Amino acid sequence: MMRALVHGWLGEFDEAERCARLAADLADENERPYDIIAANYGRGVVQMMSGNLAESESALDAALRLSRESEVRLFLPLVMCALGNVYSQQGAPGKARDILLQAKDEAEALGHETSKVVVSAYLGSAYSQLGDTPHGLSLVRACQATAKQKGYEGIEALAAFTEANILASQGAGAPADAIECVKRSIDIAAKIEARPLVAAAKGILARLLVASGRRQEAQDELLQAIMLFDQSRMTVQLERAKAALARFSNS
Repeated sequence: MMRALVHGWLGEFDEAERCARLAADLADENERPYDIIAANYGRGVVQMMSGNLAESESALDAALRLSRESEVRLFLPLVMCALGNVYSQQGAPGKARDILLQAKDEAEALGHETSKVVVSAYLGSAYSQLGDTPHGLSLVRACQATAKQKGYEGIEALAAFTEANILASQGAGAPADAIECVKRSIDIAAKIEARPLVAAAKGILARLLVASGRRQEAQDELLQAIMLFDQSRMTVQLERAKAALARFSNS
């Protein structure tokens, strides 16, 4: 399972899916709840990174259900955080907020340090979608500060990306701040070789540059995102980026 997550984080999705299938096969053989939960969690996260949200939700739901039934609490914060992220991406921020608050409680009860930090980034996104942008920004900025202090570079990059997304959703109000955030996310993600996050951030940067009237720079960033999505075989995101590029040509 851990290998699947690492390969997914690096954008090596063929290998990530192979490792996820292997973990599932081994879990089916030994029938231990812990291994089945881990395999479903790994598969769910890999599918989420790939943009396959329905498949991700199905795997994570199975992991959450078995975690509760078998009282394997160790995975609850991880699974709930991932599900909250999926719900936000599916446009269900209320569901996201509710399960993420549960994740926060579980992480604090278990002393799960990384989950206690990252949950704020996901909650910030959910609250922003629900219309409470100031609270959402406060959460993601606190998440960035804590992640930086603790050396959690992946979480810091994710939180900066989330802040950029929130600011971008505000329209013309804060393009410079959003561009600064997304560039910071790209720098950190590139440093730790998190190619999927780099690609996603470049897609956001392209949108912000267009809004600022910098069309050529935007097109260059979008072409880089397309190259990264293609290299990682992230077909869902690749098609979206190609469609965005086509709009450049038609406008």
